[in-house]
Amino acid sequence: MRIAPAALDHLASYEWPGNVRELGNVIERATVLAAGEEIQPEDLPLLSARGGAGVDHQDHPAYHEAIRGYQRQVIRQALRKSGGNQAKAADLLGLQRTYLARLVKKLGLQRATSMDGFK
Repeated sequence: MRIAPAALDHLASYEWPGNVRELGNVIERATVLAAGEEIQPEDLPLLSARGGAGVDHQDHPAYHEAIRGYQRQVIRQALRKSGGNQAKAADLLGLQRTYLARLVKKLGLQRATSMDGFK
């Protein structure tokens, strides 16, 4: 079983808030749904239903920018409280450390937080 490039893009655009088991479950379901020897984007309906892949953030920029702004604010506050320790900040937020690290990178906080002391 292969994954079509479009389906791979679909998978890559999803933020995966769960762990690797979530990805495994999605792939397992897709292999069952796939009509041929290749998983297509339409074989990944659960991602679209969850608001992940397939959602064009350009359609609603104000909403998505507001969410990113709130994420930045909450993460900066946790990093301030933890003295910049991402593991402690992740614990305060109830997140896995690796997920917080991805969010910090995605939101561009790694440069800003090191320069401005998490303000």
